[in-house]
Amino acid sequence: MPNTVHKVLFHGCEIIDAFYTNKELMRVLLLTSDPFISSKRKVSSKKYNKCNEAVQNYLKSKKMMI
Repeated sequence: MPNTVHKVLFHGCEIIDAFYTNKELMRVLLLTSDPFISSKRKVSSKKYNKCNEAVQNYLKSKKMMI
């Protein structure tokens, strides 16, 4: 799923609350969907903690059931 589609579908309410005009909302969505501009942005380095082994086993067992 493209990044912009994900943002709109899952975070649409938050995006609309953050930007109070349609012009500002469209500007942000266009900037984030443009491949050239997106390639120039710095990627944030998020540090993810590894899950507990019990949690990993639980998630693996649920994945097998689906």
